[in-house]
Amino acid sequence: MITGDPEVAVDALLARLGKRIACGTPLGLGKPVPLVNALYARARCDPQLHLSIFTALSLEVPHAAGDLERRFLEPFAKRMFGGVPQLDYMRDLRAGTVPANIDLNEFYFRPGAMLGVAAAQQGYISSNYTHAARDMLARGLNAVLVMVAERDGRYSLASNPDLTLDAVSAMRAGGVPCAVLGMVNRNLPFMTSDAEVGADYFDVLVDAPRLAHRLFGVPNPPAEPQAV
Repeated sequence: MITGDPEVAVDALLARLGKRIACGTPLGLGKPVPLVNALYARARCDPQLHLSIFTALSLEVPHAAGDLERRFLEPFAKRMFGGVPQLDYMRDLRAGTVPANIDLNEFYFRPGAMLGVAAAQQGYISSNYTHAARDMLARGLNAVLVMVAERDGRYSLASNPDLTLDAVSAMRAGGVPCAVLGMVNRNLPFMTSDAEVGADYFDVLVDAPRLAHRLFGVPNPPAEPQAV
């Protein structure tokens, strides 16, 4: 199934799996943020829907802690991260407003990123990269959401083929209902070999030009003076 609407994809996911979704989504760049946000919003509005999210390195655009820092950081962040969508669950996690029917579990944080965020520390999974797929499956993984590249009708898991391939293979071999959802972003690098998969790899594929957002990138160019 191919759709241009994340809400349609979420409808299909819930129709297949019901009210318990244990969702794995790649670390860092591979998260399909609009699709994850749509699923999170659905669970936020429905207390009967239990959603567990398993991931690592949930990227956030930096925010200022004070006025002086804000005056420097806001124009810089606008230049460097403008158009990068934000994860709604991270906003709620920091505000302490994640609903009781949603569990957030990560196995890697940026150093110091979650100091003082008790819910994040309580949901932390102490797992190294080698065992991450195994540990997600042990917690009932039944859905994988991933951002993918596309070229001439071909699809690539881009920078996240490793855990995705292992987790999906084991999940599908488990003999229980499960789903793999992809969201196309043609700004992703197209990696070949084992990272390349067919359209039939996905139970639902979301493809819409409006979702092809700018990628989150660590700033590395030299700072240039800006006119005031």
